[in-house]
Amino acid sequence: MHNYKQFNARGERMLYITRILDYVFKFADANKIVDIFMPGDIFDQFGNVSVLALLALLHCLRKNFKEYPNIKWYGISGNHDMATKTVGPNYGISSQAILSFIFPANYTLLDGMNRINPKFIVMGVPHYEDPNGFWDTVTRLCGDLVKLGNERKAPVYLMMHQMVWPENPMVPDDVNFEDNRFKFFTRIFNGHVHHMSIVSDTFINVGSPIHRDAGDVGKRKGFWIVELDDPNVIPKFWDITEKAPEIIRKPYGEPVTGWEKDQHIIWFHPEAAIKKKSQVDFDSSKFTTQLTPEELVVNYCKEVKPDDRKLREMGVKFVQS
Repeated sequence: MHNYKQFNARGERMLYITRILDYVFKFADANKIVDIFMPGDIFDQFGNVSVLALLALLHCLRKNFKEYPNIKWYGISGNHDMATKTVGPNYGISSQAILSFIFPANYTLLDGMNRINPKFIVMGVPHYEDPNGFWDTVTRLCGDLVKLGNERKAPVYLMMHQMVWPENPMVPDDVNFEDNRFKFFTRIFNGHVHHMSIVSDTFINVGSPIHRDAGDVGKRKGFWIVELDDPNVIPKFWDITEKAPEIIRKPYGEPVTGWEKDQHIIWFHPEAAIKKKSQVDFDSSKFTTQLTPEELVVNYCKEVKPDDRKLREMGVKFVQS
Protein backbone atom coordinates (compact mmCIF):
# COMPACT_ATOMS: atom_id res chain seq x y z
CA MET A 1 0.00 0.00 0.00
CA HIS A 2 1.47 3.30 -1.01
CA ASN A 3 0.50 6.75 -2.12
CA TYR A 4 2.97 7.41 -4.91
CA LYS A 5 2.69 10.58 -6.94
CA GLN A 6 3.62 8.75 -10.13
CA PHE A 7 0.61 7.14 -11.84
CA ASN A 8 -1.48 8.19 -8.85
CA ALA A 9 -2.85 11.65 -9.60
CA ARG A 10 -6.32 10.76 -8.30
CA GLY A 11 -5.38 8.06 -5.79
CA GLU A 12 -6.20 5.30 -8.26
CA ARG A 13 -3.14 3.23 -7.37
CA MET A 14 -4.43 2.63 -3.84
CA LEU A 15 -7.84 1.83 -5.28
CA TYR A 16 -6.39 -0.87 -7.53
CA ILE A 17 -4.41 -2.39 -4.65
CA THR A 18 -7.50 -2.65 -2.44
CA ARG A 19 -9.42 -4.17 -5.36
CA ILE A 20 -6.72 -6.82 -5.69
CA LEU A 21 -7.02 -7.60 -1.97
CA ASP A 22 -10.80 -7.83 -2.33
CA TYR A 23 -10.27 -10.30 -5.17
CA VAL A 24 -7.83 -12.39 -3.11
CA PHE A 25 -10.32 -12.73 -0.24
CA LYS A 26 -13.20 -13.54 -2.61
CA PHE A 27 -11.05 -16.08 -4.46
CA ALA A 28 -9.96 -17.70 -1.20
CA ASP A 29 -13.53 -18.01 0.04
CA ALA A 30 -14.78 -19.46 -3.25
CA ASN A 31 -12.01 -22.08 -3.21
CA LYS A 32 -12.30 -22.91 0.51
CA ILE A 33 -8.87 -21.41 1.28
CA VAL A 34 -8.62 -20.28 4.90
CA ASP A 35 -4.98 -19.11 5.20
CA ILE A 36 -3.38 -16.19 3.36
CA PHE A 37 0.39 -15.76 3.72
CA MET A 38 2.30 -12.66 2.62
CA PRO A 39 6.12 -12.62 2.78
CA GLY A 40 6.61 -8.93 3.52
CA ASP A 41 6.23 -5.37 2.23
CA ILE A 42 2.53 -4.77 2.57
CA PHE A 43 3.53 -1.14 3.17
CA ASP A 44 6.11 0.85 1.23
CA GLN A 45 7.61 3.91 2.90
CA PHE A 46 9.48 2.38 5.84
CA GLY A 47 8.73 4.53 8.91
CA ASN A 48 6.77 7.11 6.92
CA VAL A 49 3.57 5.24 6.16
CA SER A 50 1.05 7.38 4.30
CA VAL A 51 -2.08 8.04 6.36
CA LEU A 52 -4.15 7.66 3.19
CA ALA A 53 -2.55 4.30 2.41
CA LEU A 54 -2.97 3.07 5.98
CA LEU A 55 -6.65 4.04 6.15
CA ALA A 56 -7.34 2.48 2.75
CA LEU A 57 -5.77 -0.81 3.88
CA LEU A 58 -7.55 -0.83 7.26
CA HIS A 59 -10.89 -0.19 5.62
CA CYS A 60 -10.25 -2.95 3.08
CA LEU A 61 -9.18 -5.52 5.70
CA ARG A 62 -11.98 -4.66 8.11
CA LYS A 63 -14.53 -5.18 5.35
CA ASN A 64 -13.04 -8.50 4.23
CA PHE A 65 -12.42 -9.94 7.69
CA LYS A 66 -16.04 -9.15 8.52
CA GLU A 67 -17.33 -10.76 5.33
CA TYR A 68 -14.96 -13.75 5.52
CA PRO A 69 -14.31 -14.32 9.27
CA ASN A 70 -12.84 -17.79 8.73
CA ILE A 71 -9.96 -16.47 6.63
CA LYS A 72 -6.74 -15.76 8.53
CA TRP A 73 -3.84 -13.60 7.33
CA TYR A 74 -0.22 -14.33 8.26
CA GLY A 75 2.56 -11.91 7.38
CA ILE A 76 6.21 -11.18 7.98
CA SER A 77 7.94 -7.82 7.92
CA GLY A 78 9.77 -6.83 4.77
CA ASN A 79 12.37 -4.08 4.68
CA HIS A 80 9.77 -1.55 3.50
CA ASP A 81 7.54 -2.38 6.48
CA MET A 82 10.22 -1.51 9.02
CA ALA A 83 10.74 1.81 10.77
CA THR A 84 13.89 0.39 12.43
CA LYS A 85 16.24 -2.37 11.37
CA THR A 86 16.19 -5.90 12.72
CA VAL A 87 19.49 -6.58 14.48
CA GLY A 88 20.22 -9.96 16.03
CA PRO A 89 17.33 -11.18 18.22
CA ASN A 90 15.82 -7.68 18.38
CA TYR A 91 13.18 -7.35 15.69
CA GLY A 92 12.72 -3.96 14.09
CA ILE A 93 9.60 -1.88 14.63
CA SER A 94 7.22 -2.94 11.89
CA SER A 95 4.23 -1.08 10.51
CA GLN A 96 2.56 -4.49 10.16
CA ALA A 97 2.28 -4.59 13.95
CA ILE A 98 -0.59 -2.13 13.53
CA LEU A 99 -2.57 -4.83 11.73
CA SER A 100 -2.03 -7.42 14.45
CA PHE A 101 -3.20 -4.90 17.08
CA ILE A 102 -6.37 -3.95 15.20
CA PHE A 103 -7.27 -7.42 13.87
CA PRO A 104 -5.97 -9.83 16.55
CA ALA A 105 -8.46 -12.55 15.61
CA ASN A 106 -7.62 -12.53 11.90
CA TYR A 107 -4.10 -11.20 11.44
CA THR A 108 -0.86 -12.68 12.83
CA LEU A 109 2.62 -11.23 12.40
CA LEU A 110 4.91 -14.26 12.12
CA ASP A 111 8.23 -12.47 12.65
CA GLY A 112 10.42 -15.08 14.33
CA MET A 113 7.49 -17.42 14.92
CA ASN A 114 6.19 -20.78 13.75
CA ARG A 115 2.61 -21.20 12.57
CA ILE A 116 1.96 -24.73 13.78
CA ASN A 117 -0.89 -26.72 12.29
CA PRO A 118 -1.39 -30.46 12.81
CA LYS A 119 -0.85 -30.95 9.07
CA PHE A 120 1.83 -28.33 8.30
CA ILE A 121 4.15 -25.71 9.80
CA VAL A 122 4.99 -22.28 8.40
CA MET A 123 8.06 -20.49 9.73
CA GLY A 124 8.25 -16.71 9.45
CA VAL A 125 11.56 -14.82 9.33
CA PRO A 126 11.52 -11.04 8.79
CA HIS A 127 13.96 -9.12 6.62
CA TYR A 128 17.55 -8.88 7.85
CA GLU A 129 20.19 -6.61 6.36
CA ASP A 130 22.77 -8.94 7.88
CA PRO A 131 22.37 -12.49 6.48
CA ASN A 132 23.94 -13.87 9.67
CA GLY A 133 20.97 -12.57 11.63
CA PHE A 134 18.66 -14.28 9.18
CA TRP A 135 20.39 -17.63 9.63
CA ASP A 136 20.50 -17.26 13.42
CA THR A 137 16.72 -16.89 13.50
CA VAL A 138 16.22 -19.82 11.09
CA THR A 139 18.46 -22.01 13.26
CA ARG A 140 16.58 -21.07 16.44
CA LEU A 141 13.17 -21.76 14.93
CA CYS A 142 14.33 -25.09 13.50
CA GLY A 143 15.63 -26.01 16.94
CA ASP A 144 12.22 -25.20 18.42
CA LEU A 145 10.58 -27.60 15.98
CA VAL A 146 13.04 -30.38 16.81
CA LYS A 147 12.28 -29.89 20.52
CA LEU A 148 8.58 -30.24 19.74
CA GLY A 149 9.38 -33.55 18.12
CA ASN A 150 8.25 -32.61 14.64
CA GLU A 151 11.08 -34.55 13.01
CA ARG A 152 9.50 -34.15 9.57
CA LYS A 153 6.11 -35.49 10.67
CA ALA A 154 4.54 -32.45 9.00
CA PRO A 155 5.83 -30.43 6.04
CA VAL A 156 7.71 -27.28 7.07
CA TYR A 157 7.55 -24.13 4.94
CA LEU A 158 9.74 -21.04 5.27
CA MET A 159 8.39 -17.56 4.58
CA MET A 160 11.28 -15.09 4.22
CA HIS A 161 12.20 -11.70 2.77
CA GLN A 162 15.76 -11.57 1.44
CA MET A 163 17.43 -10.78 -1.87
CA VAL A 164 17.66 -14.10 -3.70
CA TRP A 165 17.59 -13.37 -7.42
CA PRO A 166 20.07 -15.62 -9.27
CA GLU A 167 18.52 -14.67 -12.63
CA ASN A 168 19.95 -11.16 -12.25
CA PRO A 169 23.77 -11.25 -11.96
CA MET A 170 23.83 -7.46 -11.44
CA VAL A 171 22.19 -7.78 -8.00
CA PRO A 172 24.18 -9.61 -5.28
CA ASP A 173 22.17 -12.18 -3.32
CA ASP A 174 21.86 -12.01 0.47
CA VAL A 175 21.86 -15.79 0.80
CA ASN A 176 22.48 -18.73 -1.51
CA PHE A 177 19.30 -20.63 -2.38
CA GLU A 178 21.44 -23.81 -2.60
CA ASP A 179 22.62 -23.46 1.01
CA ASN A 180 22.32 -26.83 2.78
CA ARG A 181 20.43 -25.19 5.64
CA PHE A 182 17.45 -24.74 3.31
CA LYS A 183 17.14 -28.53 3.01
CA PHE A 184 15.28 -28.54 6.33
CA PHE A 185 12.25 -27.06 4.56
CA THR A 186 9.68 -28.59 2.27
CA ARG A 187 9.45 -25.32 0.33
CA ILE A 188 10.62 -21.73 0.71
CA PHE A 189 8.51 -18.73 -0.28
CA ASN A 190 10.51 -15.52 -0.57
CA GLY A 191 9.37 -11.91 -0.82
CA HIS A 192 11.58 -8.86 -1.56
CA VAL A 193 12.07 -9.72 -5.27
CA HIS A 194 9.22 -8.14 -7.24
CA HIS A 195 9.39 -10.59 -10.13
CA MET A 196 7.77 -13.99 -9.75
CA SER A 197 10.15 -16.89 -10.41
CA ILE A 198 10.69 -20.54 -9.60
CA VAL A 199 14.30 -20.45 -8.45
CA SER A 200 14.49 -24.20 -7.77
CA ASP A 201 12.19 -27.15 -7.08
CA THR A 202 11.73 -25.90 -3.52
CA PHE A 203 12.50 -22.15 -3.68
CA ILE A 204 9.96 -19.67 -5.06
CA ASN A 205 10.16 -15.90 -5.37
CA VAL A 206 6.52 -14.99 -4.84
CA GLY A 207 6.64 -11.62 -6.63
CA SER A 208 4.30 -8.65 -6.32
CA PRO A 209 0.60 -8.93 -7.32
CA ILE A 210 0.54 -5.77 -9.49
CA HIS A 211 2.95 -3.73 -11.58
CA ARG A 212 4.87 -1.31 -9.39
CA ASP A 213 7.53 0.43 -11.50
CA ALA A 214 9.40 0.30 -14.81
CA GLY A 215 11.15 -2.90 -13.76
CA ASP A 216 7.82 -4.71 -14.08
CA VAL A 217 7.34 -4.00 -17.79
CA GLY A 218 6.36 -7.25 -19.50
CA LYS A 219 6.20 -9.23 -16.24
CA ARG A 220 3.25 -11.40 -15.21
CA LYS A 221 1.70 -10.75 -11.79
CA GLY A 222 -0.38 -12.85 -9.44
CA PHE A 223 -0.27 -15.07 -6.36
CA TRP A 224 0.46 -18.69 -5.51
CA ILE A 225 -2.01 -21.41 -4.53
CA VAL A 226 -0.34 -23.93 -2.22
CA GLU A 227 -1.67 -27.18 -0.76
CA LEU A 228 0.20 -26.82 2.51
CA ASP A 229 -0.94 -30.16 3.91
CA ASP A 230 0.12 -32.04 0.77
CA PRO A 231 3.67 -31.18 -0.35
CA ASN A 232 3.33 -33.50 -3.35
CA VAL A 233 0.99 -31.00 -5.01
CA ILE A 234 3.07 -28.47 -6.97
CA PRO A 235 2.24 -24.82 -6.12
CA LYS A 236 0.22 -23.10 -8.82
CA PHE A 237 0.72 -19.52 -9.98
CA TRP A 238 -2.58 -17.70 -10.46
CA ASP A 239 -2.13 -14.93 -13.02
CA ILE A 240 -4.03 -11.69 -12.29
CA THR A 241 -1.91 -9.32 -14.38
CA GLU A 242 -4.90 -7.93 -16.23
CA LYS A 243 -6.82 -7.05 -13.07
CA ALA A 244 -4.75 -3.87 -12.57
CA PRO A 245 -3.07 -1.42 -14.96
CA GLU A 246 0.23 -2.59 -16.37
CA ILE A 247 3.27 -0.39 -16.79
CA ILE A 248 4.16 -0.19 -20.48
CA ARG A 249 6.74 1.71 -22.51
CA LYS A 250 5.94 3.66 -25.67
CA PRO A 251 8.04 5.90 -27.93
CA TYR A 252 7.05 9.54 -28.12
CA GLY A 253 4.78 10.29 -31.06
CA GLU A 254 3.03 6.93 -31.28
CA PRO A 255 -0.77 6.95 -30.87
CA VAL A 256 -2.28 5.39 -27.75
CA THR A 257 -4.64 2.48 -28.44
CA GLY A 258 -7.81 1.68 -26.54
CA TRP A 259 -6.17 -0.87 -24.21
CA GLU A 260 -3.15 1.35 -23.64
CA LYS A 261 -5.33 4.22 -22.39
CA ASP A 262 -6.00 2.23 -19.21
CA GLN A 263 -2.34 1.40 -18.56
CA HIS A 264 0.50 3.38 -16.96
CA ILE A 265 2.66 4.63 -19.84
CA ILE A 266 6.36 5.43 -19.60
CA TRP A 267 7.30 7.47 -22.66
CA PHE A 268 10.76 7.28 -24.25
CA HIS A 269 12.53 8.70 -27.28
CA PRO A 270 12.59 6.30 -30.25
CA GLU A 271 15.98 4.77 -30.90
CA ALA A 272 15.90 5.97 -34.50
CA ALA A 273 15.42 9.57 -33.40
CA ILE A 274 18.24 9.31 -30.86
CA LYS A 275 20.52 7.78 -33.49
CA LYS A 276 19.65 10.48 -36.00
CA LYS A 277 20.28 13.19 -33.45
CA SER A 278 23.65 11.71 -32.49
CA GLN A 279 24.74 11.71 -36.13
CA VAL A 280 24.22 15.46 -36.55
CA ASP A 281 27.49 17.26 -37.17
CA PHE A 282 28.73 19.01 -34.06
CA ASP A 283 31.27 21.84 -34.20
CA SER A 284 33.28 21.49 -30.98
CA SER A 285 35.24 24.66 -31.73
CA LYS A 286 32.19 26.64 -30.61
CA PHE A 287 32.59 25.33 -27.06
CA THR A 288 36.26 25.55 -26.20
CA THR A 289 37.85 27.11 -23.13
CA GLN A 290 39.36 29.79 -25.36
CA LEU A 291 35.97 31.47 -25.77
CA THR A 292 34.45 34.04 -23.44
CA PRO A 293 31.35 33.17 -21.32
CA GLU A 294 29.28 35.45 -23.55
CA GLU A 295 30.44 33.63 -26.69
CA LEU A 296 29.69 30.23 -25.12
CA VAL A 297 26.17 31.29 -24.20
CA VAL A 298 25.46 32.67 -27.66
CA ASN A 299 26.79 29.55 -29.36
CA TYR A 300 24.73 27.30 -27.04
CA CYS A 301 21.54 29.25 -27.69
CA LYS A 302 22.12 29.06 -31.43
CA GLU A 303 22.41 25.27 -31.12
CA VAL A 304 19.26 24.66 -29.09
CA LYS A 305 17.06 27.53 -30.34
CA PRO A 306 18.71 29.18 -33.34
CA ASP A 307 15.82 31.59 -34.02
CA ASP A 308 15.34 32.79 -30.44
CA ARG A 309 17.21 36.10 -30.29
CA LYS A 310 15.67 37.09 -26.94
CA LEU A 311 17.02 33.91 -25.35
CA ARG A 312 20.55 34.80 -26.50
CA GLU A 313 20.25 38.35 -25.18
CA MET A 314 18.93 37.12 -21.84
CA GLY A 315 21.76 34.60 -21.54
CA VAL A 316 24.42 37.19 -22.25
CA LYS A 317 22.92 39.59 -19.68
CA PHE A 318 22.89 36.78 -17.14
CA VAL A 319 26.59 35.94 -17.45
CA GLN A 320 27.51 39.66 -17.42
CA SER A 321 25.54 40.39 -14.23
